[in-house]
Amino acid sequence: PLPASPTTDPATTAVSTPGNSSRTNYILYATLDFTAHTLSVDETIRYYNNTGAALSDIVLSVQPNLYSNTFVLNSISQDGAALTTFALNDQRLGLTLPQQLQPGSATTLTLSFNLNIPQKSSTGIFGYDFNQVNLVEWYPMVVPYIGGWVLHDPISYGEHLVYDSSDIEVNLKTDSDVIIAASAPSEPNGEWARYRLYGARTFALSASKEFIVTDTAVGDVVIRSYYFDGYQAAGDAMLFAAMQAVSIYSAKFAPYPYQSLAVVQTDIHDGQEYDGLVLLATDFYG
Repeated sequence: PLPASPTTDPATTAVSTPGNSSRTNYILYATLDFTAHTLSVDETIRYYNNTGAALSDIVLSVQPNLYSNTFVLNSISQDGAALTTFALNDQRLGLTLPQQLQPGSATTLTLSFNLNIPQKSSTGIFGYDFNQVNLVEWYPMVVPYIGGWVLHDPISYGEHLVYDSSDIEVNLKTDSDVIIAASAPSEPNGEWARYRLYGARTFALSASKEFIVTDTAVGDVVIRSYYFDGYQAAGDAMLFAAMQAVSIYSAKFAPYPYQSLAVVQTDIHDGQEYDGLVLLATDFYG
């Protein structure tokens, strides 16, 4: 059995960070067909020009387009008008704006796209395997502007992306028997499950019909462990380790900034962390 959760303490209470009017805002409605390995998405991006420069273009990162036959862009519009002046090459989606976006002003981009989720490679993270779908870096995002748009080429080791802090809302619909581990807790939104994450880099999720879930809390931060049959002792140990980590780091450095933390077993070679969610290799559980 797990030890009792520590009592609420200011050092272990999640920071309440409601949407910030000057941060890029993402709202996504995504329908996951777990069996067919497909995702259909409507995405709205509210982008605020905080660069100090007049922008004649906007560049988005589209990581799924690095996988063959995976990303299908159905449409894109700006402020309600269809946008035809764009180019999608590998991970880069460049939009040429009909008129410059002035400093301090904002624009709304609307995209409709489908993902044919690829089979995960033995060394990869994104994709599906025999019992799980991992969606990481799965939606187009506006890259930072630092004297120019910052989108580094992928490399064989480590990460290549950098991010602006943003507010993200994901509304997800899938089969009733699919269990979702996500970067934020779910709440009902009609027929959708809604997840909201503020001041974050990116939103990740993992889906499976076989997850076993245990949870605890550190103050008002909910910590959940998602693991598979046969790994209960390790799944509980991961939960306890995560509880200790949140407690110690919150006391030593700063309060944990999100409402929840998901620790997820998956078949990768090591571990990979995202805002509010950590993927850990099955080898660690063994």
